Amino acid sequence: MRLDCLEYKLNAEIQLKLMELCVEHKANYSFAFY
Repeated sequence: MRLDCLEYKLNAEIQLKLMELCVEHKANYSFAFY
């Protein structure tokens, strides 16, 4: 599923927050990208 540049940037910010919240759950963090 392709994302627009703006949509990708928004997701990138969300991913950073998820990483901060779930540092120990790296598997879930990686899965969130798909």
